[in-house]
Amino acid sequence: MLLLFKLPPFESWADTFHLFSKVIMLKQLSRIFIASLLVIESGHAAAITVQFITETNYGVSQIYADGKALLTGCGLGFIGSATGEDNFNNITTCNHNNGGIMFPFTQAQTPNLPFKLQFVQDGLDPSKLLFGGEIGPSAYNFATVSMPMDAQKDVFQYYRFAGSPLYKYTDIPFAYYVPGTNKPVYVANAGGGQVWGEIISPDYTIRVTLTGTTKPMNLFFVNHPDTRNVEFSFGGVNIGYQANVTGYIQVTKTDPSILPALTFQTEESTYHQIGRQDGDGWSVNVASDAAGQYLNYGPYTTAVSAGNHSATFTVMADNVSADNNALIVLEVNDATTGTVLASRQVRRGEFTAAFTYNDFSVPFVSPAGHTLEFRTRWIGGSYIKQDKVTVR
Repeated sequence: MLLLFKLPPFESWADTFHLFSKVIMLKQLSRIFIASLLVIESGHAAAITVQFITETNYGVSQIYADGKALLTGCGLGFIGSATGEDNFNNITTCNHNNGGIMFPFTQAQTPNLPFKLQFVQDGLDPSKLLFGGEIGPSAYNFATVSMPMDAQKDVFQYYRFAGSPLYKYTDIPFAYYVPGTNKPVYVANAGGGQVWGEIISPDYTIRVTLTGTTKPMNLFFVNHPDTRNVEFSFGGVNIGYQANVTGYIQVTKTDPSILPALTFQTEESTYHQIGRQDGDGWSVNVASDAAGQYLNYGPYTTAVSAGNHSATFTVMADNVSADNNALIVLEVNDATTGTVLASRQVRRGEFTAAFTYNDFSVPFVSPAGHTLEFRTRWIGGSYIKQDKVTVR
């Protein structure tokens, strides 16, 4: 459950931040550039460079991971709607020099909502950026006020929250069309009482965590024509309403084990230069097949997203002790450019036992939108059987 308590006045939030971090850098941040050279993930160090660009009473305008921009639009801030519609009459923190007042995107002066939004770097964990926000007291009624973080649509494919499996943004149900257009918006409601939400790419994960709020906030994930976001919402805001929220943003390398795998069964493929179906796989042998040919290639897939991946070939041999000669070459080929992205030889001694499947992985970096092959070239000298190729 979400921890609920009465927050102190905004001016003493430095003391509140001490509740969540023993050592922090205490200062108000106007226009800042924070660089983190190390991110801790799953108990080990993942060497990435993280840079947060923030502005007090505006938001987090950009996050860079290894120089790659992760956010778009207004980044992270507050937004609100008097009518509940998604249009330029919505109030926003995405106006520079706003004086701590949320005005509509149109620059109209009403409706409006006072707010405060500040940031401080966590001194113990440089991958975290702590935030504190306040809205109100409101002089107007609003159908909704929320805190979205808008991420690059072409970078992030997945999302999750505490206790949930991994979900795909493309599976979110349709909610509405952007007014005046035929552009669809898809919204998933994770419900109230959620403590954190993550947006996930094959390379990077951004988690937004709430550490305290004076009102339970609902968690949403939105697949918008221009962005994919994670969004905590206060819900409706009435005249006189005031609320506070604290939390942090953290950027990590994505754990490959949580990502869905693409599996290509070798015996189901039509792309073979040599060999034959053999039970649950495809095999070659020294009596029937010509060395130097591909027992499997293809499948000419465009389903692998841009970024870091690993192709795991599941293969067996009949003799694992005669010598330590190379038996096969495993390749990841970019069929779009005709370039081998990565390859490795597998020697006889690398198999653990005769007629036992072993997994051999080939890390590679996939270009966006390219057609890929996962190829197994038989060098000869042994019976070889391949079951499948799994790509994460």
